Amino acid sequence: MEDAAKPEEGKPLPDRTPYCLGIDEAGRGAVVGDMTYGVAWCPVDKKEEVAKLGFMDSKMLTDKNRSKLLKIMDDCEFMHWAVDLLAPELISGSMLQRERYNLNAISHDSAIGLIRMVLARGFNVTELYVDTVGNQEYYEKKLQMLFPNIACTVRKKADFIYPIVSAASIGAKVTRDRDIEKWPHPPGELLWEGPVGSGYPGDAVTKKWLGEQVDEFWGVPSACRFSWRPVKDILKENCVEVDYGVPDDDEDEEAAMEARKSTGGGIAQFFTGSAQNRASKRVRGSYFSDRGMTQCDDF
Repeated sequence: MEDAAKPEEGKPLPDRTPYCLGIDEAGRGAVVGDMTYGVAWCPVDKKEEVAKLGFMDSKMLTDKNRSKLLKIMDDCEFMHWAVDLLAPELISGSMLQRERYNLNAISHDSAIGLIRMVLARGFNVTELYVDTVGNQEYYEKKLQMLFPNIACTVRKKADFIYPIVSAASIGAKVTRDRDIEKWPHPPGELLWEGPVGSGYPGDAVTKKWLGEQVDEFWGVPSACRFSWRPVKDILKENCVEVDYGVPDDDEDEEAAMEARKSTGGGIAQFFTGSAQNRASKRVRGSYFSDRGMTQCDDF
């Protein structure tokens, strides 16, 4: 989790003043770059002033206007903001692991982490406004259970309805855009050529960039989400196929199924015949055979 660039030490220390807090994200559906969660918070009695500053849904603003509003947040004495950057490797790795950690769960946990961060700093948050991810009612109940002392509101298009969510949206969007422009290339990775665009699959500039950056052996740059369908298709069409030498779990299961059929199958089979015959007909799991493990009968 990364704080906003503005130093907080210049602002008054938090007291028991009631605060409202807004959360929104940028880059959820992008194929390139981080998914960035933003949080903004201010005293409850300053909500109308936030609205007068001109905060609205970041997608309805130009890059120039978003940057201006971010500068206003930086200079405003009663506003605070921070972001959580979720890297492409984290997103893709989580979604492709054996126990799938889906994008909704990742998003919920990021938002919850931001709320806890603000509370840990001593701010008395009494109102929470969040742009929904997944089922609106479920998400709201989940947050209300975790934060029973906060009035939690989860809504679709919350960044359009609540100015404090709009402020969070702007912090997330500007940070994400700047992050793509200054992406930290890992050692050995070739530098990018040409503009990346917005990073979304429907962006013609992004499509062109993806097609030009693919390498038949190394694949796509680290900024790409390799679990996304457009990137998978590019890898399949342009890269050499790799055999990692690891048995396919499905093939192991099919082999076990065939072995059960050949012995008659069913639970009754377990109770018939000698222990030696049953042992000889078992198909060892790949976990044991791959590691050269054998059964130990004597200690």
